[in-house]
Amino acid sequence: IFRAGFPRIAPLADPSGLEAALRVAQRERRQIGLDHALRGSRYTDFRHGLILEVPADGHFQLWAGSEARGFVDGTDLDLYLFDPISSLHGMLVVEPVEATMDVDAYHRAVLDLIGLPGERADSVDFGARPGRASEGETELELGRMRWVVHTTVANGHGFRLVFWGWPDDVRAHRDQLRRITEQLAFTGAPLPLGQMRSDGTWVDHRMGFTLPLPGTGWRSEDATPPRLAGPAGMRLFTRSEEEVVMALVVDPGPSGSSDGQAAIEAVTELMVRRFANQREGAVERPPMRWLGRDGRRFEMPNGMQVLISHDGQQVYALLTHGVDLAALASGFQLTP
Repeated sequence: IFRAGFPRIAPLADPSGLEAALRVAQRERRQIGLDHALRGSRYTDFRHGLILEVPADGHFQLWAGSEARGFVDGTDLDLYLFDPISSLHGMLVVEPVEATMDVDAYHRAVLDLIGLPGERADSVDFGARPGRASEGETELELGRMRWVVHTTVANGHGFRLVFWGWPDDVRAHRDQLRRITEQLAFTGAPLPLGQMRSDGTWVDHRMGFTLPLPGTGWRSEDATPPRLAGPAGMRLFTRSEEEVVMALVVDPGPSGSSDGQAAIEAVTELMVRRFANQREGAVERPPMRWLGRDGRRFEMPNGMQVLISHDGQQVYALLTHGVDLAALASGFQLTP
């Protein structure tokens, strides 16, 4: 886990340095998927209407989607959690279940899978839904493990939030686990990916930004190419044939998180060559400061402008026609 998840954190010989670095890593974490977003200490599942947040003063690190599935063999995880200070692990799994399966039957099936058959199940709240909770211990090759299991069933899916670790560690940090489960928000109703405010500001919940557009009357549509769906999102705004804005966010994943250069080149090709339709004649202008970095800026003979930058994890791009690019970029804000 340390090799895969924390290649640039701090040596274990410096516990205080590790704790500080973990908090920074948690706070700066940003990832997007087709139906989810992971920003800082919060994970949002838009499709199922679930929000899980870990304490900001803790040390839990989160991985979602395909990154999460790289940690636990044989389980189709939606979210993986790990706190290297308390040695606690956690996972969230959302899986289809038979229409006849209720919360009690699903909870028993999860306990059987873990190796806790017959463990007592308490009635609890799983967000706004009725759920079940159990706690018990099993013997594994590594030694004895203690498990804290929360489940519910909604809309033909089973939801299980499971934590585990050495028994003494679980007991010592039970309050931290309780805070996570009590703050869990879940209704089962889908959450909006974004919304247009009455003042013309677009708020993108999945991609994590706000974009104040000049004035009102803008139409908005998802313009994400199918091959980019999931790790990217593209939003098109139009008010007339002459007023066009396009916002693009690309999450290149761990391989692109160091400087994003390869992803920037790919986005440049996509925005300048394809969407601005300028295979020839595009001129790169002096950089424009955006998102705390020098963004690449292009002007095209057809009047379109493109600005591209990154924040160390994700790549961002704006395309405009008939709209002041500098003013638009200055209003663009990343959301926590």
